[in-house]
Amino acid sequence: MNPRKKEINSVKPSDWCAESFPCQHDVTIKYKDGTEKTKSHYSGLKLFEKYGKFLSKADAEHFSMYANMSFKRK
Repeated sequence: MNPRKKEINSVKPSDWCAESFPCQHDVTIKYKDGTEKTKSHYSGLKLFEKYGKFLSKADAEHFSMYANMSFKRK
């Protein structure tokens, strides 16, 4: 493991949602060393792909719907 890389303890998406599809959220990342960092404008799909295992059960269920949808154009 990279000694500079912090271990994530939990991830909490903001309650607000940009009115777009897929939705967009700010994300607060809480690290095991007690520090926090907020990142802006993650789509629901990107949020689930990158941080799904750190989300609460309710948040993971909500954002998993994006992983089950296809956004590819034919």
